[in-house]
Amino acid sequence: MPSLRAMDFTILNPVHDFFLKVLGRELHHEIPLPAQLQPAPTSTPDAETIATLEQWLNLLDLATTTPMFRDELENSGEGTAAALLKYYSQKPKHVTSDRDKTDFVVTWLYRHSAASGAWETPGAFEKRVVEVVGDSAAALPEEYRQLLREFEFLCTEVEDTEHFDKLMDSSMVQRVRDIKASFGESFYHPKVLSTVAAYNVDFGKKFDELFKQATKQIKEFAASVHQEGGSVATRVEGDVTVKQLEDIEDQKILKTDYREAQEEFRKVSKLKKAVDSKRKHATAGGGGSAYAIGAKAAARAAERLGHVSDDDPMAMIVPNESDMAARIEEGKLLTVVESVRNFVKAADPARAQVVPLRHGTIRLANHEVETFRVDYLQEKSFRGDFANTLLKLVACGTRIEAELVDYANTRNSAYLWKPHADSLTNLVKLSQVLTADAKKLNATAMQRGLAKKVDSMNLSLEKMQQKVKAATATLSQLSSS
Repeated sequence: MPSLRAMDFTILNPVHDFFLKVLGRELHHEIPLPAQLQPAPTSTPDAETIATLEQWLNLLDLATTTPMFRDELENSGEGTAAALLKYYSQKPKHVTSDRDKTDFVVTWLYRHSAASGAWETPGAFEKRVVEVVGDSAAALPEEYRQLLREFEFLCTEVEDTEHFDKLMDSSMVQRVRDIKASFGESFYHPKVLSTVAAYNVDFGKKFDELFKQATKQIKEFAASVHQEGGSVATRVEGDVTVKQLEDIEDQKILKTDYREAQEEFRKVSKLKKAVDSKRKHATAGGGGSAYAIGAKAAARAAERLGHVSDDDPMAMIVPNESDMAARIEEGKLLTVVESVRNFVKAADPARAQVVPLRHGTIRLANHEVETFRVDYLQEKSFRGDFANTLLKLVACGTRIEAELVDYANTRNSAYLWKPHADSLTNLVKLSQVLTADAKKLNATAMQRGLAKKVDSMNLSLEKMQQKVKAATATLSQLSSS
């Protein structure tokens, strides 16, 4: 079995060749080597040469941008990709760009499997990652295992998205980048890397499919305008002209790094909405029907918010006053309670107060941490009712905070904001019920001389009510717009 230093060289050598090719292509000349690396070692070098090579690689890595890295990776083989993955996974200190490069490499390995469908068996690709980078010495912390489960919901959300503009409005890419960043050093754990790679491939397929579908519809509409006698200067909607529709270069945009192409993607989304809006104007009829009246009301609501006027107007007039909506919100509340409880029970007691969730972290008070740990939540008793109500206060505040974030991210879309506004409305109503329950329990606690319990309940109640104030302020702005 090779020594650690020999194993180091088997990783460093192909990584070195990769960086030289990247920068050589970019600069159109060979990269001169440091004196200590001339000539390039053909056998296992000594420790001093290894140390020089490691430092030299740090410099080459810093000079290689993520788009350059991605483009050269497409010209590489599996051996080089495996060496790169091992190199980044085992780096003693990571910088931000390391995560993006590792993301590209592990996704490349997933996508370029020799056998079609090789990773469909659960855990198969994770085993492959372990083979490449070696088994992680530490188990993935429970809080990150929970965070990893978010990818299941994200995959479902992506799969259910039918239009490119809706995918863009959902801010999915940024949401996923935030989740990846929140893993910190645990991002390089084989379980995280394998899950991320599978998600990236599925999202990439759906993104490309919807993008091509959108650009095809845009260009077909531009062609139909010409057939009807229009010109390149013909306005489609607002400031959108036929020329803008014709100038879309879909293949060129797809080959550009996502961060550099974001403006182009937003432009395509805007053009797609303009085309859809124009088509709806052209096919609309029966102005006196109930649907038309509802659509007009939805259009006026959208115009007040500064959105495209009638993009999917039916999404805005779905009734929210129902027992079903309230039950759904209560179910979400219980899910939050269970997620936080699992984290608190598994976490190091010194770190249990800060809980990582999808929309960021929440900070628990000491009495809240203790309540999440109790084992009598199923009891039909005063202490059971008291604990359950306190935890629901925490969950209600957490849900409001999450919906406020989602509403802020979607408020400029034509319709995606509405489910979040509906949820906020139901959460405010639910908070009123919880407040009444908390006050009844406090009265009983006072009768029993449990003043500390009353203080604890009031602290959690006040925290929730602060979130409720923010929600009602947002809803008031919406209603007065």
